[in-house]
Amino acid sequence: MIKIIKPLLLVFFLTTLLASCAKDEKSAPQQLEANIYNELGQHPDLSITLKAIEMAGLQDVLRQNNLTLFAPTDSAFALYLDDLGVDSLSGLYNFYGAATFKNVMLYHILQKKVEATDVVNSYIATAATNSNNNHLHAYISRVDKNISLNSFAASVSQRDIKTGESVIHKVDGVLSPLTLNGLIRVNPNFSKLKAAISKCQNNIETILNQENQVHTIFGPDDLAMNAFLSGEGVADWSEFTNANSSNTLGDLLKYHILSGEIQAQDLQNNRYATIHSGHWIEIIKEQGGSINIQDEKGTLPNASLKTSDITAINGTIHIINKVLKHN
Repeated sequence: MIKIIKPLLLVFFLTTLLASCAKDEKSAPQQLEANIYNELGQHPDLSITLKAIEMAGLQDVLRQNNLTLFAPTDSAFALYLDDLGVDSLSGLYNFYGAATFKNVMLYHILQKKVEATDVVNSYIATAATNSNNNHLHAYISRVDKNISLNSFAASVSQRDIKTGESVIHKVDGVLSPLTLNGLIRVNPNFSKLKAAISKCQNNIETILNQENQVHTIFGPDDLAMNAFLSGEGVADWSEFTNANSSNTLGDLLKYHILSGEIQAQDLQNNRYATIHSGHWIEIIKEQGGSINIQDEKGTLPNASLKTSDITAINGTIHIINKVLKHN
């Protein structure tokens, strides 16, 4: 009898133990996968950003690896909504429409991991796109430990929240995709070009702000602009306009603009008409891959592209190292 009872007790013990283990497994909290989407839920001050991501249908995007999210805090979103005169996130969704709302949220995402120490003063491509499906750019800058985007439209308030292979930076503002004029104005190395656009009386700023009119700009940086002004014997655009006719500055700027958006890879060895009517530039693509521009004056050396494909909602900027001159 004792021989029978002992095996039964053993079976009872093992059954109870297994049942207890199964119960513990069920009651144990499930480990969340480390990604940006799941991490947002751990930060009460990012609740509006989380809701906006869900409204835009970007949950799966933020479950991917090697991403950066500039996440507006709830207080930043509240100020943004107030500035636009809408009282809720749903109101913002209706104000923009589904496509634009999604693009605004994508504008806060980089398709690579960028920690604070990786930041250099430059344009950066976001996950948002324009009507030609080219990735929109923002301008990021760092001074010591202070990081800002689009000329302080948003500044990083908490950096390097790491999750999996991605990172979140909390920011104190909501970013909006920029026009060509906007992208020029947020870059400190375009200060002379910005001043020329403001000084010009030929509606250049209006042209570059029109969201439904697409253009390509060959934008001389400050080094190029300073060299040009020096060559003209003037110190600034006020002296330049005083020494020339009122339309000269406008014509000069129009000579750097093409109708339509043309990325660097699509530029051909050819002459292109500028929006300065009747005037052209000639693209010269070298075998090594560099792209040069010959102007109507034929001044040497030719201008060359320093940085290409900086994309706005209404076109693209190519930064060049020389001011182009027309006949």
